[in-house]
Amino acid sequence: MFFENEEDYKQLKNAKNHYHFIEVDANNILPQYQIMLVCDGSEADNDEDKRIEMFNSVYPIIMLKDCNNEIVGILKPEDNETYKLRDEHNLIYRKYRSITSDYRQDMFNAICSGEFHYYPYLSNATFCYDKSNSTTQE
Repeated sequence: MFFENEEDYKQLKNAKNHYHFIEVDANNILPQYQIMLVCDGSEADNDEDKRIEMFNSVYPIIMLKDCNNEIVGILKPEDNETYKLRDEHNLIYRKYRSITSDYRQDMFNAICSGEFHYYPYLSNATFCYDKSNSTTQE
């Protein structure tokens, strides 16, 4: 997630940009992936959240990154469903197809125009913010 300033970053609000990714071998991208989310709350402070749960993938798009942190494609779901965590859908592996050419417009729309959701415990998040507008000196 990318934030415009340190204050927004500290409060985890008003993210300006975001995406979800999986790392792949750029020379061995499969035509299809099946994804299910696992929520590992074993490190949570609250005992109610200390559990492992599985969910349908909620992501409308997932970036494919290679070992050099270069985006080499995207995954798009084969269905037109809208999933939410803890919704009433049956639990399934969601099928995504790989797109490795002409994906930039879909990627731009997902990052800049798509609906933003952050789900703690689903994955490791990387947070950064723009220090060029910061009043602090480092």
